[in-house]
Amino acid sequence: MSENQANPYPLRIDKKLMKKIKSLAHEHARSVNKEIEYALRLYVGNQK
Repeated sequence: MSENQANPYPLRIDKKLMKKIKSLAHEHARSVNKEIEYALRLYVGNQK
């Protein structure tokens, strides 16, 4: 697996949260996967 290739990781997400993520992904014209990745990057980037 190359360094830039995604690392497959099964993720269990609450149904209500997934519905919100899908809605945000649609609003931002992103896939659900990319929306989750974007949110994680924001979260991790704000950590000290």
